[in-house]
Amino acid sequence: MVNFKKSFDELKDAKVWLHYAIGTVGIIAVFWWLMQQGILSENSGPFLYGLIFFVVYVVVDRTSHAVLELF
Repeated sequence: MVNFKKSFDELKDAKVWLHYAIGTVGIIAVFWWLMQQGILSENSGPFLYGLIFFVVYVVVDRTSHAVLELF
């Protein structure tokens, strides 16, 4: 069973919010760079966007966890 109370209680920790902030900025930055390089454009299909988003999300998430482990 899903424990929503425990899940939302984790939001009291500033480290969780920092993780979200790093992740959001990272995903936006990578997508901006991919668009600047012409790898993604407004003509790219939804499958390509979804695939790239998944890969970028995993890499940025793991990177933000690694950065936060330094503190």
